[in-house]
Amino acid sequence: MQVQGASGGTRITTAVATAIMYTKWLGVDLESAIERPRIHDQLVPTEAKYEAGFNSNIVERLRDEKGHNMTVSTSIAVVQGIMRLEDDWYDAHSDTRKGGWPAGY
Repeated sequence: MQVQGASGGTRITTAVATAIMYTKWLGVDLESAIERPRIHDQLVPTEAKYEAGFNSNIVERLRDEKGHNMTVSTSIAVVQGIMRLEDDWYDAHSDTRKGGWPAGY
């Protein structure tokens, strides 16, 4: 079980969904899932924004083969999450894009 949330306006859903997909479908640990570079397409305007470090092959294919307007962005959204591990251990992470850290007891 995990809970994630974000700040970032209309980009929240994309950022949280991507981080959850990384952990649930690809088995990536919570910190790595939250820290990975992101991509977001708002639909209007017709522009996809991606963070530096995002897979350049994907960016090039979206631009060259699919005709997307691609723009690099400093930050898509900021995600926080907590996840229950085996034997009731927990893992929490706060996105370093914000400069915070998880806290709990």
